[in-house]
Amino acid sequence: MYTKGNYAPSNRKDKLIFAAQVTFLLLMIPFSVLIVYFTQFQIFLQLALLFLFLGYSLWVYWSAKKKQANFLFPLAIALLVALLFTVHITTYFFNGVIVFWLIGGHFLFWILYGWFNKIYFLMIIGFTSALFLLVYTIL
Repeated sequence: MYTKGNYAPSNRKDKLIFAAQVTFLLLMIPFSVLIVYFTQFQIFLQLALLFLFLGYSLWVYWSAKKKQANFLFPLAIALLVALLFTVHITTYFFNGVIVFWLIGGHFLFWILYGWFNKIYFLMIIGFTSALFLLVYTIL
């Protein structure tokens, strides 16, 4: 079957590889939180591990998007790891007010990225998260 260059994951091997990648992505979120909050690693080792997780999640996102597979889940994981990475850096060097602006900037980026790429799921997550941040900041 000719797909005009579009990826059609019809064989079992491609589906298993994508399932393994998604499983590893699911495990990256708790591992990231464990590395940041529950280990005594030096800050540079924590950041290096988070950077590796971020790079892997972005690679899975871009490869899934290129193959036109379901890329929303890898995108959401990549954005969460990026948020954790930048919040960890910011809390290490700065005080709390800058962290709120940074988190708000992330949510604004999610909204704009969803808007320009027509990813409504991402826009909804960005608006909902920004609303929760606003309520948390007010209260």
